[in-house]
Amino acid sequence: MTIQRHPSTAGGRRGLLAVIACGAVVMLTACGTRLSDGDIRSAGLVAVNGTAPGASAAAGSAGAAATAPADAGGAVTGGAVAGGGSGGGVAAGGTTSGGGATRGGTTGGGTTTGGGSGGGTSGGTGPACTSQGAPVVIGQDGSFSGLVGQSTGNMRTGLSVWAKYINSIGGVQCHPVQLYQEDDSSDPSKASANVNDLVRNKHAVAIVGADTPIVIAALRSSAGQLGVPVVGGDLTATDWTQDANLYPSGGSALAVYAGAIGQAIKDTGHTKVGLIYCVEASICGVIHKNYDSMVKSVHGSVVFQQSSSLTQSTFTAECQNAKAAGAQVIFLAMDGSADQRIASSCSSVGCHPSLASAGIAASKNALNDSNIKADGLYIGTNEAPYVMTNSPALDTFHKAFQ
Repeated sequence: MTIQRHPSTAGGRRGLLAVIACGAVVMLTACGTRLSDGDIRSAGLVAVNGTAPGASAAAGSAGAAATAPADAGGAVTGGAVAGGGSGGGVAAGGTTSGGGATRGGTTGGGTTTGGGSGGGTSGGTGPACTSQGAPVVIGQDGSFSGLVGQSTGNMRTGLSVWAKYINSIGGVQCHPVQLYQEDDSSDPSKASANVNDLVRNKHAVAIVGADTPIVIAALRSSAGQLGVPVVGGDLTATDWTQDANLYPSGGSALAVYAGAIGQAIKDTGHTKVGLIYCVEASICGVIHKNYDSMVKSVHGSVVFQQSSSLTQSTFTAECQNAKAAGAQVIFLAMDGSADQRIASSCSSVGCHPSLASAGIAASKNALNDSNIKADGLYIGTNEAPYVMTNSPALDTFHKAFQ
């Protein structure tokens, strides 16, 4: 996996950004969406605003994480993964032992995660800490509730677990991590206000694990104006590879989505491809605009495209149109909840194409949906699939959650 590096616009924050990036702080965020809230609480790891972020075990997917080609946006991880699902990588080295407790508490509506431990050694390459440094304050904004909340809500939990884990082994280069987390509910004005609060009031040196698929433009604008870098997140939109102030933690969006379609074509032999795309998020329009070239790159032909709303209760008309067009594979540029309603609607009219979607749509409910399982779902993931155990980084991830 790759953390994309660009010239930082953050001025004096460049050094601390490098520390955070070397500690791979964002890498746990996507991976963390798949541990149940009950498991996390039973381990005494984190409480989020006193409420449960939601269950998240992603067992039972009928799909596979698709291989996608690398492009200018960076390397794309691949390989078929039984069970499907989105994921990410994890912290790999760069941290040292020692340290003590960080300051914590809940402030101004945002949750903060601190803690730390003394002594011991870690998997990093640096020397053991002889003294504790000042806390590294980071902030997270995400659409953890409301529209798309089912698909994104547990990313908050994942970063909280990372903060707990990294502090338990001494922090980032002897600096304990202090994490503040805020929810924008897919409201651009809230996203802007949250970034302003995190930077101006809580003094965050970076926005980490931003999970803002619909309001990325607002977060991007506010972070740029404040000169604070955005390190990793959902990577759903192409904004992640278009702004030097955004540091993506994986491959670029369109290549990943094309990879999911390509894997479906390869496995099924079906080449007639359709698209149902949302009207709420800018990336959905970008996918629509580039869909012909995306499908052509994986040796398919486009026979059907239709825009829809994430809030629709039924997609019968879309499914009838797809069936009439002979679509054999459909990419769903939607969230997990809408994917379920589409699969149900298509089943009701006898339309059973293979489905492909983005990792962000791989919610627990979607992956366990009987209609989605019946059709088969191919997931394009920007980052290393969390279910794997074939690298030291992923081993560290599983250790953190255990």
